[in-house]
Amino acid sequence: MADLLDSAPQTPQMRILLAAGPIFADKGFRDTTIREICEAASVNVASVNYYFGDKQKLYHEAVLFARQMQAAQSPEPSWDESTPSADRLRLFIAMILKRMVVNEQAPWQVRLLLNEIQNPTETCVQLVEDYFRPFMQSLANLVRDIAGDPIDPLFANQLVLSIVGQCMIYRFAPQTLTMTLGDLFEDQDREQQLDRLTDLITHFSLAGIRAAVSKTKRQT
Repeated sequence: MADLLDSAPQTPQMRILLAAGPIFADKGFRDTTIREICEAASVNVASVNYYFGDKQKLYHEAVLFARQMQAAQSPEPSWDESTPSADRLRLFIAMILKRMVVNEQAPWQVRLLLNEIQNPTETCVQLVEDYFRPFMQSLANLVRDIAGDPIDPLFANQLVLSIVGQCMIYRFAPQTLTMTLGDLFEDQDREQQLDRLTDLITHFSLAGIRAAVSKTKRQT
């Protein structure tokens, strides 16, 4: 993420995006004003309309920019054809956790994207088409590889959601989780936390996929 920001010219448009993102993340679209964005970006109050058209279009660009920054920080994994499916799954899970969990306080990019996912606008349509659907399809294909036998597309998608859900639960309501279960990470190093959690979810998911597929085969 730092590399992306370092390489980006600090134009008025970029200053507006960098100012708007955290404000939209904290206050939401409705309660955010153009004036406070412009004050935070140190630009004239007419700049949003000049560079983006209106607040809705600025919000759209801010969400897409947040996704771009997140992808730059934790790019999707790559491998060659000889990489075992279990190792591929671990790389996927590590990426999800790094994007969603590893920070003590969710960065504004994560908060803004989660807000958009939970309260979708037209911007979410583009996120789905450009990012979410291809990602979920790649993970579904990987689940089929691990299953070893042809499985129903709905069943594959349910297994995918089971994997993603194990990762996402650590981001949703973290304070409530801590109050309920105590500190889930204690004072471990963040990289150690990520590795241990990645291993746990990977092993659990591999065993779960194989057990679920085996049970389904016995029932047919």
